[in-house]
Amino acid sequence: QAIAEKPGFFNTALLKQRLGVKNRFKSMPISIFTQAKPAHSFLEKIDSIHRLKSLKSGNRLRKSSKKSYRKKARLKRTVFLLSGVVLGVSCLIIASPALSANNDAQTLPLTNHLASVNPTSPISAESSALERLLKAEFLLANHQAHEGLIVYRDAVFNEPSPATLERALTLALEQHDYVIGLELAQYWVTVQPDNLPARFHLAHLALLTHAYPLAAQTLSHILKLDPDAPLEQILVGINPDNDADRQALLKTLSTLDFHNNASLLVLNAGLLAQNGDLEQAYNNVQTALQKKPRVTAFITLKANIMLQQKRDAEVQKYLAEQVARQPRNKSLRMFDIKFLLNHRQFDSALKKLDAMTRAWPKDGEILLLAALVSIDQHQPLSGEKYLLRLLAQDNYIDQAYYYLGINAERQNRLDTAQVYFEKVQSDELYPKAQKKLALLRLNNNQFMQALSGLTQQRVDHPEHAVFLYQLQAQILREHGQPELARSLLDEALASEPNQPELLYNRILLLGPNEQVQRENDLDRLLTLDPNNSTYLNAYAYMLAEQNRRLNDAQTLAERARSLAPNQPAILDTL
Repeated sequence: QAIAEKPGFFNTALLKQRLGVKNRFKSMPISIFTQAKPAHSFLEKIDSIHRLKSLKSGNRLRKSSKKSYRKKARLKRTVFLLSGVVLGVSCLIIASPALSANNDAQTLPLTNHLASVNPTSPISAESSALERLLKAEFLLANHQAHEGLIVYRDAVFNEPSPATLERALTLALEQHDYVIGLELAQYWVTVQPDNLPARFHLAHLALLTHAYPLAAQTLSHILKLDPDAPLEQILVGINPDNDADRQALLKTLSTLDFHNNASLLVLNAGLLAQNGDLEQAYNNVQTALQKKPRVTAFITLKANIMLQQKRDAEVQKYLAEQVARQPRNKSLRMFDIKFLLNHRQFDSALKKLDAMTRAWPKDGEILLLAALVSIDQHQPLSGEKYLLRLLAQDNYIDQAYYYLGINAERQNRLDTAQVYFEKVQSDELYPKAQKKLALLRLNNNQFMQALSGLTQQRVDHPEHAVFLYQLQAQILREHGQPELARSLLDEALASEPNQPELLYNRILLLGPNEQVQRENDLDRLLTLDPNNSTYLNAYAYMLAEQNRRLNDAQTLAERARSLAPNQPAILDTL
């Protein structure tokens, strides 16, 4: 309704460009995009109002913050414009009779129309290509990725266009739905049999789905057109993880005349090396390197094959020669450094890492590796130097803070270590940092501070509440306060009843007179997580200890062993 009152708010050209369906707009009414001031004028008015409010409240902009303010204003304009594109297109959907048989429905709020879209319902023949794409994008935005991909696939088969096909293939690869990706690639080759990129996609997806005869046929077609075709991208991620697939792929390759194609020679070499045929693998990669001597993957494969042949000294010399030929090849130099680290040549590795930090001063991967090796080699000042530089890299800031904490702890600078650990926020490192913080406080006889700190973290980080409850309960249990630990877990389960970790921790605290509660909790635990070897073994052990339902105990323990073979606790139960 707001949009209907202010027609023409959006940029027609921008909308057409974003959707990639320019021609289809020619037959659609676009009067709602005309007769109004440009979006930027409207946004500038909003910006002026915000400025006026700031002045009235006494919050005048300082010179030092003007640049930041302008950056935020530009970001605000971008957000408004992108929102406008989505809402403007939504107006076209609402106005389209194809989406509703009742014209009165066009006056409903936008959210009602979106809510009425059934992601699993088929799209009618009358629906336009635009409506298909919009439905797909709404599903994707609503975290219904698979449903959105299905709609895109149907759009390709019904009204194909290059942009739609590209988007659908990209989504299939991102979601690792290689079956749908293969369908799309096969369709692409059917409608455009002479399109070489289509053949490349088909070969890649056929390999990923282990459709090796189709892969062989497609690769053969490509090689006939160009024996030296660059197939590196086709072979990305093609690494069979079991012997059957490996043998099937080797058999497929044996049907191809690939001896002039370096990429296929290297793929074959890798498979042969996994099979233990190191001599033939080495010969194949040597042939490939004669054709393409500077390809990093070929060089590293040769080095790995030589390592399997126990030719370590030759590998070190070979890598030094290759690095000298390609000093700006970061991947090759990192491989060389990891070789040195694996062979405990730490001083040489550190010297080369220091040189790399000067050649690539803003590379987070290099700085982090240099820092970790320095810390492990008892060079804390060098490690701290690299980590402080790493703080400027947004993607590595939490790792920098965490390892700064580790470095400070090793130097017994415990207050500094706590400050660094408190700054860690990433999902991966946050639990580790909180454990470190709690241990530091406990080791410093700060028992209450450790508990209160975790309580405050539950308030500040409710998304980590389950982990924090478990950590608090563990601390209480290990410090002789099982009753408080039990009460805490009861509190946690009252708010998070479907968390198996909390339930399992409470089971560990149940007394000998609470067998009924223990059995009920274990039943509930296996309902929540039926394939967890620890939980299966806990139930089996309880039954065996009570000398009852021994057949059930045997079944549970055998299931646990099938999931986690050779675990001592499970073997003890059996």
